[in-house]
Amino acid sequence: MLLLVATLNAGPLQKLAVLLLGHTLATLLDDRAHGTFLAHSDPRP
Repeated sequence: MLLLVATLNAGPLQKLAVLLLGHTLATLLDDRAHGTFLAHSDPRP
């Protein structure tokens, strides 16, 4: 919610930066979650 308020008060360039950084962070967290899931679900012989 705070991020949304900061975006509303920011200029166009800052809005773009927040959107890009937010997307990048979400992608990194998503990749990390998938990597952790695959590592734990891989059975060891």
